[in-house]
Amino acid sequence: MNKEIERPVEAIRSADFVYIIGNGGSASTANHFANDLVKMAGIKAISLCANEAVVSAYANDNGYANVFTEQLKIFLAPADLLISISGSGTSMNIVKALEYAQQKGVPTWSMPTMREKGMDMQEVEDEHLRLAHAIAKELAKV
Repeated sequence: MNKEIERPVEAIRSADFVYIIGNGGSASTANHFANDLVKMAGIKAISLCANEAVVSAYANDNGYANVFTEQLKIFLAPADLLISISGSGTSMNIVKALEYAQQKGVPTWSMPTMREKGMDMQEVEDEHLRLAHAIAKELAKV
């Protein structure tokens, strides 16, 4: 197995349920990744970006910085995994969700940011989708 995907593959295999978060293009990648995990690998996964009614309701009532944390308060269990996808890694809703999961003792994994990879936004978005596909393909192996 490719060393780059070893940690997330093992974390996903160990998790009861996988939650994936992101904003903008990263939200699209989160949706796509969740789809691939479910369909290709039979992994229980969902993108917390996918339900625009829930996201917009929390954004309206609790502020956009809380759209993921509020959902995690309802769904997240100790044996779950939270995956974040972010070009910058600094979006407050991503940071707060990761902090919440870590406070609850739930494992997290974040895709590398553009700063970590030395890439611009478009390049790191391509890298995120490449990683998502590599992880899903590895998990789909029987």
